[in-house]
Amino acid sequence: MSDHPKVFISYAWTDEAHSNRVLSLASRLVEDGVDIKIDKWDLKVGNDAHVFMESMVSDKEIRKVIIISNRIYAERANDRVGGAGVEAQIITPEIYKSSVQDKFALIAFELDEDGKPFVPTFYGSRIYINLAEGVGYEEEYEHLLRWVYEKPLHKRPKRGNPPDHILSDDKRIVRTKSTYSRALDAIKHERVIAAGTLRAFRDALSGELTERRLVSEGRDDFGEAVILSIEELRPLVDEIQSIATEMSRAPQSSELQNEFALILEQMMVHSERAPDVGPFHEWDLDNLKFIAHEVFLTSIAIFIREGRYDIAEYLFKYRYVNPRSRSMKSFTLDFSRFQYFLRSLRHRNDRKDLRKISPEADFMNMRYSSASISVEELIQADIVCYIRDAALARTMEGHSVSWYPSMLLYSNRDERPLDIFARCESAAFADRVARLVGASNVLDMKALVQGLATTGWGREMGYFPPSITVLTNLDRIAIYP
Repeated sequence: MSDHPKVFISYAWTDEAHSNRVLSLASRLVEDGVDIKIDKWDLKVGNDAHVFMESMVSDKEIRKVIIISNRIYAERANDRVGGAGVEAQIITPEIYKSSVQDKFALIAFELDEDGKPFVPTFYGSRIYINLAEGVGYEEEYEHLLRWVYEKPLHKRPKRGNPPDHILSDDKRIVRTKSTYSRALDAIKHERVIAAGTLRAFRDALSGELTERRLVSEGRDDFGEAVILSIEELRPLVDEIQSIATEMSRAPQSSELQNEFALILEQMMVHSERAPDVGPFHEWDLDNLKFIAHEVFLTSIAIFIREGRYDIAEYLFKYRYVNPRSRSMKSFTLDFSRFQYFLRSLRHRNDRKDLRKISPEADFMNMRYSSASISVEELIQADIVCYIRDAALARTMEGHSVSWYPSMLLYSNRDERPLDIFARCESAAFADRVARLVGASNVLDMKALVQGLATTGWGREMGYFPPSITVLTNLDRIAIYP
């Protein structure tokens, strides 16, 4: 379409006030770049009015025809009287034979006693634009202008492709893709529906995890099936990590934090035996247990990297409801439940004589050797989880430390502190980290770490890890303001 589309205005000559309204509309359209054709400006002395009207309607350069209707125009058009009657005879066949249905638009300038516009019969039930007095004029004028320029406010979205999981048998394709995309977009653009999109993602996640349950049936090589399933679920893990990254860069939202915790809770629930499952072996859910641990640990790593200690702390404090848990001590579980002992991987380790101290950590190390989240970031998150669990053991009756930082097996640090603790030389920063690890203040954090260092650090891990006092920069915490 031309930058200045040609538009003809058809109307009835009545009184001066009506003519002035018509010319006012025509002038505004001209100011907005429209090339208006109207008798007041274009019909010269000596010209044939009927020929002019007919040429305006049939002229191929006239892209749009505006019909301004009031009571008098509608009556004359219906009775075929006067100029309006002549135009009606010319326009009627054009409307019905036109291959371009949106060439003609009626503009209502007057309403009847029932608030309905006066519409000539030839226009039928077509959609009109209401510029009658007392109506939302500016909104309707915007509608008119968009019609002239063929730039509608609401555009049909570009048609996409069917979801991959519908057409493909590839088990690496997950059904959460569409809900994940909507959630990521809503968080990124701070839409009010963001929390709702995360709930929809959680529902799709539940269905996906249900489909991914494995049955060992006593197979000696079941560990291979677990490894394969974990690899197939990598896209799902990537989606949750992307959501965590986008959340960490969005404004603080308690609602989003809670929805993310519920996603983690869903993963914990599916790591337990479902009520409708018959014969069951402890190995059967090892694939889901692994990714539940992976998602939790990598999420903490992301929130630490992005400086969103508030979200990480929320996930540490959150009490996860797991109706499938066989524990009778509490109806809720703490974050340490996300660390699992996977018997299928231990059996695989022994069967293949791999001699790995922690098959789980070894597999995690391989998965993140060249990923967007580094192994060093995972080690840092692992240590933070360990100290936080130790802090929980001090205050919660019956709780003992069950989170052990097995990723330390792959640390290449040589007497150097982890980044988060190196920054704790600043007292202000150390205060933030103290809250993150569950200490009441900086002095309490130092006492907590010192206690871990003197009570068999590494004894439960089966190897001699780097010194926790070095990793946490204990001697230099808060030496600067």
